[in-house]
Amino acid sequence: MNNLLHADFRRLLRDRLFWVLTAVMAIWAIILFLNHYSDKIRYGEQASLDSMFFSFAVLTGFASAAFCSLFTGREHSDGILRNKIIIGCSRTRIYLSGFLTCAATMLLSTFAYMAVLCVLGIPVFGLFEGDPGGLLLIFAASALLNLVHVALFHLVSMLNSSKSASSIICMALSLLLLVAASLLLQRLAQPELIQQVQMVDGSPVVSQAANPKYLTGSTRILYQFFVDFLPSGQALQIASAQVAHPIQILLYSSGVTVLLNLIGIYLFNRKNLK
Repeated sequence: MNNLLHADFRRLLRDRLFWVLTAVMAIWAIILFLNHYSDKIRYGEQASLDSMFFSFAVLTGFASAAFCSLFTGREHSDGILRNKIIIGCSRTRIYLSGFLTCAATMLLSTFAYMAVLCVLGIPVFGLFEGDPGGLLLIFAASALLNLVHVALFHLVSMLNSSKSASSIICMALSLLLLVAASLLLQRLAQPELIQQVQMVDGSPVVSQAANPKYLTGSTRILYQFFVDFLPSGQALQIASAQVAHPIQILLYSSGVTVLLNLIGIYLFNRKNLK
């Protein structure tokens, strides 16, 4: 296992895709900082580091989809997977080594984003303003979010021998999950009461009425469950630094990561490599 990890990390450090991804995350931090700094100068808006620190979470799905499909896809196209098996490496260790390599990539690129934002943002916006315990939970949730995305897209890429097909499937899946989570959050954000205007004796009268789109009971619980369970739903909550149920999210992410890896290992051991 150690030899596999060493070989995979050595290949990773030579891969331009790794450095491009890290650079993109760092550049995104710079753009975000400049945008908030510009608003501060022009309009006097007081932004906090909290409001931008976790914005990267929305990007992790697409970044993981792109990296996992291309990096793992090369192992198929270049015959690296087959060569590893020929020299006696077990498929389980090959799978786990690939997962750990991709996971390390996403965590390191995220660290690059955070480091750049801290270096630029702290002198201008000050330190974090939120509760340290709450911020620590969101930080942990963001780290596990990376692992869930990697587990999902690594599974797809390891089971699909075509690099182009893996890329399309992973990117489409990432987009589909994000759209689904956005729709779920829109329904949950509906207010319980809405204002309506009625004409009484020729004069408009504003009153409050029950919102028919407001979710209640088991339906609301089900919607909230999917928002917390889906990695895209977690990403949108983390990006806004407003996580409704951080402990549940940590448990969901941990469980799903383990489950996806177990499923992936089982299927990869049964896959016929051409």
